[in-house]
Amino acid sequence: MTRRSETPPADALRDQRQAGIVDAEGGGATHTGRHCFAWAGGRTGRGYAAQGNILAGPGVVDGLADTFVAGGRPFPELLVACLVAADAAGGDRRGREGAALYVAREGAGYGGGNDRWIDLRVDDHTDPIGELGRLLELHRLYLDRPALDELVRCDETVAGEVRTLLEAIGAGPGSSFSAVYQPMSALSEEAAAAERAARQMTGTPAPLAANWDGSWQQALEDWMAVENLEERIAAPGWIDRRVLEFLRGKAAAG
Repeated sequence: MTRRSETPPADALRDQRQAGIVDAEGGGATHTGRHCFAWAGGRTGRGYAAQGNILAGPGVVDGLADTFVAGGRPFPELLVACLVAADAAGGDRRGREGAALYVAREGAGYGGGNDRWIDLRVDDHTDPIGELGRLLELHRLYLDRPALDELVRCDETVAGEVRTLLEAIGAGPGSSFSAVYQPMSALSEEAAAAERAARQMTGTPAPLAANWDGSWQQALEDWMAVENLEERIAAPGWIDRRVLEFLRGKAAAG
């Protein structure tokens, strides 16, 4: 018996579709059906495929592509910059309403649990691209781990300032912040302790300053946990620069 090969059915709506793809080797391809709404089109190059429809004109796609090729920013911020350039060139002829950003990277999801590094969307906003950029900044704050060169040595001067700031917001040792994640039982307390011990911290522990001890270190970490800043916990003797700036802002806001 001969086996008959089956040919996939043709896409009846091919002429109404638009798509772009970049392969694993960086080759780009774009398709714009002839029945898409003017202006519609796309550009490809090494590592990118840019396309759109119902646009103000070809300059919108050029803004996307030229900004991408120019580079000069981390990849997620570069994609937002591409949207800004496209919008400046006229953007969507219907106006502004939504924007989205999705970036996948192996093991870059929260806690390394998946590959979904950045997944942000703005569905209804008067400045959707600006709002997308703001959300990206918050994503970086809450979910990025600091680089070693972003750590500040918690010497006596810095430790004194951090103590003052924590006290100003009611987050010193034994505060209500420490009770937020109080375990339900002795068994869950053991599990929580094991989880804390296994948590990866940036940097190598350094001797604690004379005005900083384990109770203050725990108070700092308890406050950071409540603020969803766990990914930015540094090894004892250090503090992440962005965490210090965030703490200063909280204290200043009263």
